[in-house]
Amino acid sequence: MTTDEKLDLILQKLTAIELDIENEIKPNIRRVAEGHLDLSRKLNENIKMTADVKDSLESYDLYIKHHENEISKLKLVK
Repeated sequence: MTTDEKLDLILQKLTAIELDIENEIKPNIRRVAEGHLDLSRKLNENIKMTADVKDSLESYDLYIKHHENEISKLKLVK
């Protein structure tokens, strides 16, 4: 095999690799990135929702404790 033939073979392989990257790998990476972005957005929404629920539970706990104390006072009065 001559040097020119070897060079042509290398160029053909390089072109095939470039086509694979362009047509298969790049679109797949884009899909993965888009999926990651969606998952990240959903995770952030769920974290915020969890924080809101936690805040509500703390408020309810305070409300219940207050009423438990009021009920205890009423029991003592009787």
